[in-house]
Amino acid sequence: NFKITTKPLKDKIKSNIKILCVAKFGYPRKNIIMLLKSIIILKKKINISLTLIGDYPKKDKGLSKDFSNLYYLDQINKFIKKNNLDNSVSIFFDIPHSKMYKFYNESSLFVLPATNEPASISIVEALSMGLPVICSDNCGTKSYIDHGVNGYIFKDNSLLSLTKYLNLIISKSNYFQFLDNAHSYFEKNLTEEIFIQKFNNLIDDYKWK
Repeated sequence: NFKITTKPLKDKIKSNIKILCVAKFGYPRKNIIMLLKSIIILKKKINISLTLIGDYPKKDKGLSKDFSNLYYLDQINKFIKKNNLDNSVSIFFDIPHSKMYKFYNESSLFVLPATNEPASISIVEALSMGLPVICSDNCGTKSYIDHGVNGYIFKDNSLLSLTKYLNLIISKSNYFQFLDNAHSYFEKNLTEEIFIQKFNNLIDDYKWK
């Protein structure tokens, strides 16, 4: 269970916007390189850093080279080095869920650039930490995001759209409002008490059918 830490977060973005992304490094559809391209664009006018967290890809003879092996991770590392992002991008592998709290707590916002994403739990976790969230319109958990209120939903596979909404959300005039909105959204929609209440309502509705 994560604690809400909206107010402390406000003291941690004065000099650096810290973006967090949680994704499996062995899958190209996670669009990590597209996110890195967006970081390059935004770094020209704002101090920004990116933390990438995922599982260390394992080789699997039964799958193609593009899935569940080191190929895509290698492409990510090469892209980072080629574009001199070593000081702006940090990569962590196989972080236990019990220790993820620290990373959510230290971040300014959460971004999931993936396409064809069935239902990302990390989006809900980020919202539970009071973080604004950005994901594509092809993500199964996009319904948790109130577009323009607690985050943004960008056009799938679009670097232009992703960068546009990242730029909007991290501007000083907008960010704190998004932060407060994300906190309020969680308290109204995602707490344990609210979940139980909505679940019981579903059961009651079913009984009357």
